[in-house]
Amino acid sequence: MRTRILLFLIPMLAVAAYRLHHTSPSDRDAAALIDRSFAPSWSSNEQWISSMEERVRRDPDDVKAAAMLGQAYLQRVRESGDPANYKKAEVLFERALKKDPKSIDAMLGKATLLMARHQFAQARDFARTAIEIEPDVVATYGVLTDALVELGEIDEAIEVLGTMVRRKPNLSSYSRVSYIRELKGDVPGAIEAMTMAVESGAPTAENTAWCMVHLGNLYLHQEQLDRAEAQYRRALRQFPEYGHAFGGLAKVAAAKQDFAAAAEHYRRAIDRVPLSEFALGLGTAYQELGMMEESLVQFNLARSLEERHRDYGVAAEGARK
Repeated sequence: MRTRILLFLIPMLAVAAYRLHHTSPSDRDAAALIDRSFAPSWSSNEQWISSMEERVRRDPDDVKAAAMLGQAYLQRVRESGDPANYKKAEVLFERALKKDPKSIDAMLGKATLLMARHQFAQARDFARTAIEIEPDVVATYGVLTDALVELGEIDEAIEVLGTMVRRKPNLSSYSRVSYIRELKGDVPGAIEAMTMAVESGAPTAENTAWCMVHLGNLYLHQEQLDRAEAQYRRALRQFPEYGHAFGGLAKVAAAKQDFAAAAEHYRRAIDRVPLSEFALGLGTAYQELGMMEESLVQFNLARSLEERHRDYGVAAEGARK
């Protein structure tokens, strides 16, 4: 059964969804909010991208460099929220696969891109092909697990994930164990696995902070607000500009019905990672504060952000396959 916190959040999102489809404040306001620099200055990925772009410029036929640059662009989407990088990655993966159809780096990248675009069946099939070609690349098992989960093929997902964990017990595999346990209703087990993921991650890696945020979310769903907040702040100590952690703090504040604090945290989250979920959260916080005009701008922004993702190939919720 859902916890009281989730029951509290669901009505807020329902109101937000209603506003999203039934209000239309100035599109110029939303466009102005979207029009910002998406590249996070804190990320070492930006330096890596610059290095790989130069390498690809020097040798356009370097298949591995093209695939690695494409994967770095995918990482930028998570760090910055800008889906335009999906297209950049797609071009590079297609170029690499045209030159070497069995490039595992490019195949893994394309399968990951298909997952990001919610093309789950294609991602599953592509990951399976990659495993047949090179069964020793453990990361591909992770993509296949994700695709199977999204397609509802849980038993096979568990089997594939078991192989991944046996071959490489690390942040990537433990975090997936956590997700499947959560889906099965074993939240304490999910917390245990996500804690293992955090502890096995590199201290300065963004994916470690990502897992801290998800660990915080699990605590939040268990109504353990202090523990949730501790994880979000832990991620911020690692990356002081980490937008996803600010989003977590906003959810804690909303659960405490401190909507002024929630609005402040959501604003900081959107400034760093413009995501529709943050805009919906901020709009709902403004609504609770009686700031109706400001809330409508945020709901419109959420719609614009969703449209931007669709423009770059991300399937809508009802069109996933």
